[in-house]
Amino acid sequence: MACIALAGCRDSYPVPQAPLDRFYFPSGIGAHQLPSGKTALVVVSTNFDLRYDPQSGGTILSVDPDASDDTATDGVLAVLSTYNIGSFGGEVVVAEPGCPPGWPTCRFGCPTLAPALQAANVGAEVITSSRYNQAIYTLGLNDGGQLVCGPGCTIDLPVQVLDPYGVGLVCSTQAGLSLANAYVTQLRAANNQGILTRLDLKANGLFDTVVLASPNTYTSAFDPSGGRLFLSTQLGITQPLRWIEPLSLPAVTVNGLTSARVRQVDLAAYLRGALTQDMAVSNDGTRLYVQLEQIDADILYQAGAVVPKGGALAVFSLTPNGFNQPTMVLDRAVNSCLGGGQVRVLPPRPAGRRDLVAVTCDTQSTLVLYDDEAGQIVSVVGLNPATGAPLLGRGGFGLAVQPILASQRTVNSFAWTSSFCPNPQGSATCYPPSPCRLGGECVRLYVGSFEQSFVSILEVDPGSPSKLVLVKRIGIESAQ
Repeated sequence: MACIALAGCRDSYPVPQAPLDRFYFPSGIGAHQLPSGKTALVVVSTNFDLRYDPQSGGTILSVDPDASDDTATDGVLAVLSTYNIGSFGGEVVVAEPGCPPGWPTCRFGCPTLAPALQAANVGAEVITSSRYNQAIYTLGLNDGGQLVCGPGCTIDLPVQVLDPYGVGLVCSTQAGLSLANAYVTQLRAANNQGILTRLDLKANGLFDTVVLASPNTYTSAFDPSGGRLFLSTQLGITQPLRWIEPLSLPAVTVNGLTSARVRQVDLAAYLRGALTQDMAVSNDGTRLYVQLEQIDADILYQAGAVVPKGGALAVFSLTPNGFNQPTMVLDRAVNSCLGGGQVRVLPPRPAGRRDLVAVTCDTQSTLVLYDDEAGQIVSVVGLNPATGAPLLGRGGFGLAVQPILASQRTVNSFAWTSSFCPNPQGSATCYPPSPCRLGGECVRLYVGSFEQSFVSILEVDPGSPSKLVLVKRIGIESAQ
């Protein structure tokens, strides 16, 4: 009777579907300028608490950030397009097709995308993943900001390849090559093997598995001038900083295996107890910026427990040595903020000035801006001094950078003055004015609050990087 009773038990409640009008535990963020001059902001929501259908509870939203309402009002998003994916989405990149040399993705030119996507009049390709479904998604983004699923837009990975997360682009036309590949890192694999999934963006659905030595892979950064793909490892007893040379790997095969020659340096030789996080290559290809989480190494080795002590941004020199390999000299390590996050290099500054580098840290809910010319952090956006609440929301993680015209800067409804709004950044009417000046340069930064499910928009004049200003928040704030 018990078996009969159990067999007759069914969940009578339908599984709720993910909302398509809001962010929900956002992770990856990418920005693409449309031919109209408007921005398509692409945000991956993870359904992290599995409140919605695990198989389709993740989403990709393409929204117009300028037309979206502030969180202080109703937070309604100006949604251009939506697409359902599996839960636990990872990073997202927006690949620009056939772009000329320049910032940010195609310094040496890129081949065009797959013919099927070109026929759909796409202006870019969006690549992301689902750790829950063990799948990778490659969607077109057309000139109106709509997401297009072409042939083979969902790629199911083999069972032994777990947790696809980081996405890096390898685009090159050097030495007669015509490569447009995406490399997806795997947070886990059998026997802690290091695994990459390589996609051919010119041929939908074609991929192979690149096998590395242990440990696993977290995220990657490509140096187009040196032709190297750098790889980080989120957590392990050993912390190698590795790289491969993807331009010399064999051609992509269907469901094949490729072994890559791996070179590496031991971070312990530079900084004991440093765990690698996200990375980015400088605009001129001479330096590698690595976000580090500093932990108590003795406790890790003796008890296997991770006790965080702080965060840092390490700057490594990539000057080639006599073997045409990067010297990997540690130029400096600058205290930044605590927690994992993302690293993005801002567009090149004029007059040969060195990079500005943005870093997010989810534990402290902080964004820092590092000036490589000054060799120090020049701006920090953390807690509201009046309320103690994080200005960028709890769990600031996902980060995207976009150069815009100064005429596109955010102009709020009311001019801010200290007498009218003594507690700035408290509501839509209390944001300071954008620091961007007409006739000058302007850069936008987008930061996703993982725990409160909104996106903050900041603007900075790269000529005055200390003036990094929060100008708007979009999305419906969650009380998670």
